[in-house]
Amino acid sequence: MDNAPHSRSSRFGAAFPDSMAWLPETIVDSGNQWGSGWGEDSVAEAQQMVDHALTRPPTAEMASYWWRDGARMRFYVRVKNLAGKSLYWANGATVHAIAYENARVVLTGRYVRDARHAGVEALSPGGTDTFTLASAELQGVDWTKMAGVTLLDYRPDGWDKAYDTAQAALAQRVDTPFAANPKTVALLVDPADEAMPPAHIRLSGIPGLEWTAHTYVTWLEMNPLSGSTGARSTLTPAKESLSPGRQITEVVYTTAKGEFTQAVRVEVYYGPVSRVHLPVIMR
Repeated sequence: MDNAPHSRSSRFGAAFPDSMAWLPETIVDSGNQWGSGWGEDSVAEAQQMVDHALTRPPTAEMASYWWRDGARMRFYVRVKNLAGKSLYWANGATVHAIAYENARVVLTGRYVRDARHAGVEALSPGGTDTFTLASAELQGVDWTKMAGVTLLDYRPDGWDKAYDTAQAALAQRVDTPFAANPKTVALLVDPADEAMPPAHIRLSGIPGLEWTAHTYVTWLEMNPLSGSTGARSTLTPAKESLSPGRQITEVVYTTAKGEFTQAVRVEVYYGPVSRVHLPVIMR
């Protein structure tokens, strides 16, 4: 990629043993392998480094997603630690998000528009954590060509040694990270009704995103109270707790770490309901 961000080029400095390097500077896996200068075999040597990197087992699992928010790219990254040791500030554990455009701006067909990173506070072996990052405002880009890649790196051999990439992933684009539909529900309940009319809310967005449902009234039942994206939430009036007339509330769906919320407006009328049944004529 052209226009390498400092958060990536600094990894070369951490790995390179001398005070002076020759361009181009090459790093693979955040500094696990590196090269300096250009020679007749530079392309082949770089390919060999990449081939070797692909044979190494990852020390983390990663899934990442991005979506457009105005002029920004926002990222959601889910990481599971497979390193056999804790990842935290002392070994420089960092999650990176790189926003790039598939366009030939300089030499290659990819140009980095922005990069952001976040430190890992504490991730024990086998533990899972999530991270949200946002790019700066991106001007003059072709959004149909924008893409993102995320990665986790750390210093496995000590704070003064080279970094290594635990895992990287191409970020999958989603239209929205978390959505609840429909946004508004209206239900009619007649005192003579034996069965209550349910409303079904579909929770969509980033795969595997966990949510919980909350409301502050007793006249509405929610089932289930928690779930993950792709599931439905059923809202049913509790007849014995309804008051005559109209009542209104909100059901708020919140993701596990509070990153995203969605509110659904629920209106229930309790009283005599006149229902007209129209015939269905089929030809």
